[in-house]
Amino acid sequence: MDTQRSRFVGTVIALACLAGLVCHSAWAAPPAAASSAADSYTGPTLIRSTDATADTPPAKPANDSDGSGRWLMEMVNPDTPLAERRKIFAIFEHDAEMGDYYKQYLVGSIYRLGEQGAVPIVPQDLAKARRYLSNAAVNGYELAMAKMAELELADHHPLDAMVWAQIYGYYTGVFDAKTPRGKTSYYAELVYRISKWLPKKQMPTVVDDLNQFIANYDTHVRACSKAIEEHYSRQSLARTYAPSRADHADSSLPSGTADYVIAFRPDGTAAQAWLLDAVPTPEVGHSMHEIAIRSRVTPDPGTKTLRYASMPVTFISGRYRTP
Repeated sequence: MDTQRSRFVGTVIALACLAGLVCHSAWAAPPAAASSAADSYTGPTLIRSTDATADTPPAKPANDSDGSGRWLMEMVNPDTPLAERRKIFAIFEHDAEMGDYYKQYLVGSIYRLGEQGAVPIVPQDLAKARRYLSNAAVNGYELAMAKMAELELADHHPLDAMVWAQIYGYYTGVFDAKTPRGKTSYYAELVYRISKWLPKKQMPTVVDDLNQFIANYDTHVRACSKAIEEHYSRQSLARTYAPSRADHADSSLPSGTADYVIAFRPDGTAAQAWLLDAVPTPEVGHSMHEIAIRSRVTPDPGTKTLRYASMPVTFISGRYRTP
């Protein structure tokens, strides 16, 4: 671990100059106020059993028999009445408070965008988004790390944004030759956007905070990531075809990943897809609906109903690369 960490630290310092190593983009982050040198990432406030509320969970929707997969679909379906979407969201938030890793990721994603989300459910609340997404990140959800970086950049905290970007890069292995190009392309673009607002003199702080995060959470993050992978590998909804978009007519779109809730037929083909969230912008997700609908999962001839799952789709602009 020490050798691996030292290698990454050397890389992250070099990335302070990433703007000179990547192609120029017309897309830019909104102006951000510079962080002071004293501002330093303090790490997530973890949700533990002692933090969980003891209140009785909200009443479940009438369609309880179909499970949370169907609830998730109904929550992101714009045809579902807002009152019902919020009722389902309240259930998910309670589960997140009780320590459900995926619900932390889901609820944090929804709070991050608020009214700007694909299907608005609750007002934007960055404090709650930080709480849930940072917990989801520690609990093995790599995309939660990226969303934390995007959240902090949008909230004018480039130092914190860079720390989370490097955490994301570390756990997705962006400098490993075997890492999917989609992850490296998005990472390079994310770091480029942040570096425009972060003074180079703050990079040593980024390195210190990255190493502190690794020291505090590495064992837990990796154990949770492995458990998540093993869980999904046992599901009947295991993906057999994952579409991606290597290029796009709209060259202004940045690289990114979108979360969709997809309804699958018994033969494994997709019947419908609803956008949940996307990084760095919802526009990336809106542009890829026809790509998402081409997803395939393991057939289940024994069922006669639709099956629902949350799945990501990656967009690669091809304009950015890691050094």
